[in-house]
Amino acid sequence: MKLFENRVLLVIGVLISSVLIFGGCDSSNSGDDGSPDEIEWNYGSKGPDVWATLSPDFAACGSGSAQSPIDISVDPVDDARLWSFTYGSSGLDMILKDHHIRLNIRSGSSIIVDGVKHNLIYLKFKTPGEHSVQGANGAAEVHFFHQSTEGGITIIAVLVTAGGVNKDLAPLLSRLPVVNDESVVDPTFFVRPIDFIPDDKSFYRYDGSLSEPPCTEGVKWIVLRNTIEFSEGQIEILNKLTGDNNRPIQPLNGRSIVQE
Repeated sequence: MKLFENRVLLVIGVLISSVLIFGGCDSSNSGDDGSPDEIEWNYGSKGPDVWATLSPDFAACGSGSAQSPIDISVDPVDDARLWSFTYGSSGLDMILKDHHIRLNIRSGSSIIVDGVKHNLIYLKFKTPGEHSVQGANGAAEVHFFHQSTEGGITIIAVLVTAGGVNKDLAPLLSRLPVVNDESVVDPTFFVRPIDFIPDDKSFYRYDGSLSEPPCTEGVKWIVLRNTIEFSEGQIEILNKLTGDNNRPIQPLNGRSIVQE
């Protein structure tokens, strides 16, 4: 497996210049979460500190009072509300877009939150992690973006620690797009989102925002309390393609955090 990781790193090293030329840190956003395509933002010179100045559409990134991610350090309140999910498998549909690797999910996977069905739209990988617990960030984080037919957004965040090789991530890494805007589509290779969910699904829950422009608020976050593992080599492979793509911790501003 170490040989496999070294081989993938070698391929990425050869092609990383293409990523920087065609996309890289200063390329425009894909607009996945509602931001206009023509407005450029990133995690460098046009990073989180200046997002709010780049467009009136991004004003919430600076003036919002319920922003994400957060540090989970206050004593959470016990919560009896339940959520449930039904995840199926999906043919591979993966794209490298600027500072994100996005794994699109076909219809058939969903969660129910507060009695409302939210369909799973895609997974994104953050390196390093965005949310922290008692001040400690994960080495990476996986975001499961869900949306209801009414437009409501719920994101499940799974924190990742550096450890053993993740056998479910390994075949995805061998198929990664390596040039900006490149898509890898293979309907015969099936992805199981449930493989990136820990067995113990106890959670923290809070009301927040998109953690990237336009930083829209009203997003329900479910941050799982248990982690999964990626190896350091696997995390490095993801990070070499996207760079650091985590937003800094945002003020809690009196919001409550509930747990189960």
